[in-house]
Amino acid sequence: MKTPIAFAARFGTTALFVASLMEATHTFAGQINETVTSILPGFSQGASQANVENSTLMPLILDAPNEDDGFAGANLNGSAGIASLSAHACSGPTGGEGGFFVGGATGGASIDYSASYQITSTTLPFGAPVFVYLVANGARSESVAFDSDPNNPSSTNVAGVSGEGHINFSVGSSQYAFPGTFVHSNNYFDGEQKFKTGLFNGQDTTQLGTVVGGTFERSVVPAHVGDNVSVAVIAGITTTSGAIVGADNQADTEVVLNWGISPFSDDIQLVSLTGGPAPPAGAPSLDQVLTLVPPRPPTVDGGVPEPSTIALLAIVFCIRGRRFGTSRRQHHAS
Repeated sequence: MKTPIAFAARFGTTALFVASLMEATHTFAGQINETVTSILPGFSQGASQANVENSTLMPLILDAPNEDDGFAGANLNGSAGIASLSAHACSGPTGGEGGFFVGGATGGASIDYSASYQITSTTLPFGAPVFVYLVANGARSESVAFDSDPNNPSSTNVAGVSGEGHINFSVGSSQYAFPGTFVHSNNYFDGEQKFKTGLFNGQDTTQLGTVVGGTFERSVVPAHVGDNVSVAVIAGITTTSGAIVGADNQADTEVVLNWGISPFSDDIQLVSLTGGPAPPAGAPSLDQVLTLVPPRPPTVDGGVPEPSTIALLAIVFCIRGRRFGTSRRQHHAS
């Protein structure tokens, strides 16, 4: 099994994209980034939003003449405690009329979000011992298609995805961390390599050729009236593909993170210090969490997504998050 360092060595700086996210400084309230790149100059794109709780960033698409295709979408719904990411990269140079003999594409998306609250009570004294619920959920889907000519081996022929997600809570002086990582890569010399940890280490199932899996955690933790409670969420995904003539390699991955904080009893409240109310810590089933994983991007000829579907994808991501957030609030209230 290859380590993340070995994966980075094979895929270059693209695979280090996720690692660099872990060093980002948290800001109020959310930072969202999307990137798509091609080996051809002039076709790379990037987009971002800063200081938002609920994002409105539209996905990016890449459609280069050497048949480098890419997609990157990120959606943050901080008020519901949901972040979803989607990325796709495909390379398949024709080598024919276009005269292109090599391809290389990437797609990546990330979010960085934080929020803070304070435990208050109208009936309990300052410093009284209490409890709060914490919920941290993660799920992912991935697909890596590697198709190269065994009689024409090349280190250029690669396909892979990597991702990382962290949901970190601070309750008073105590810290509660829920991390997760995954990698799935394939190339002619090293073969297929994959691993997963933490939030993404749930049991996998296969749906239409895509691997889907995730996990969730729900905890009751001690606190005191007057304590500050905060959540910091960082997530990033990257997809990479490379090909020479005779190969058609592609990769895509989709990720969702879900978090929540709720009082354990009715005699305490969580008052926001940074914005909207805390997303509730209901108890969703794994099946419910998996329904939030974004769909794979619709494609044209197995490549770039239909332009008419881009706005629809963004709306679908947002509606899914808001519906789930509402159902969780109703569940908690009941």
